[in-house]
Amino acid sequence: MNFQLLQALIVGNLPLPKRPAQKIKNERDYLLLRQSEGKVLVENYIGEQDRKLKKLMVTEQPTKNTLRLDYEDFTSLNNFLFPYTSLVTLDYQSKTDGQFYQTLLRIKHNKVELVEKSPGFPFTIPANYQRRP
Repeated sequence: MNFQLLQALIVGNLPLPKRPAQKIKNERDYLLLRQSEGKVLVENYIGEQDRKLKKLMVTEQPTKNTLRLDYEDFTSLNNFLFPYTSLVTLDYQSKTDGQFYQTLLRIKHNKVELVEKSPGFPFTIPANYQRRP
């Protein structure tokens, strides 16, 4: 997990870059792009009309733990479609007790701004700070 991956998941972009050899196929109302990275299979369900990621399924192959993201409430934001609501479903098996668990998370944005440059974060180290060995 890194910042670029987290950002892609929040704004509804492909989490992995598309490679030329990867094929997109029609599946019901979606275009499906399957990708793999190590032990992880990523299925990107892209809307046929607007070519925007609508659903994402990530499966860890050995454990079958899954992460599903459903993007909703798309609104145009500076000529960019942004999903104001996301539903995250995480299905996993605990390593400690072997039980299966599910975690649901709904992300609902109420204000989104696209900025051209980094807003920056003020950060200073106090003069009296001493580093401990």
